[in-house]
Amino acid sequence: MNTIFSAEFMTSDLFNWFVLPFFIFLGGMIYVTLATLRNVFIARNLGKIVPFLGFFEVLIWLTAVSSTIKNLHNVACYIGFAAGYSTGIYIGLAIEARLALGIQILRIITNQDPTALLNALREANMGTTMIDGHGSKGPV
Repeated sequence: MNTIFSAEFMTSDLFNWFVLPFFIFLGGMIYVTLATLRNVFIARNLGKIVPFLGFFEVLIWLTAVSSTIKNLHNVACYIGFAAGYSTGIYIGLAIEARLALGIQILRIITNQDPTALLNALREANMGTTMIDGHGSKGPV
């Protein structure tokens, strides 16, 4: 039976120099993207998803690294892993920027007593800062 992943193909130069390094590249890219997002979620106190990300992150890392180590003679595997690593950093940061987890700001300007609002926001585990200001009609 002649399949795309036959023994002949798995030992061919095409597989060893292009297909395998490409899979290692994808593994490195996905692993580092997940690691970047995991760190962002930890920093933003969104820990419920972190163990799941960590599980898949380590599973993919083990697969990519073991494939690279099994092919120490193949410099294309090294390049694939390094390129995947750097691409994963870029993609992870791009996803974080799209999620905007680190830059959510709400500004409320009022001339009323803000104590109840501040307490409600703090109970919802949101950071608050109160700054006294002066508007055209008095203190705010």
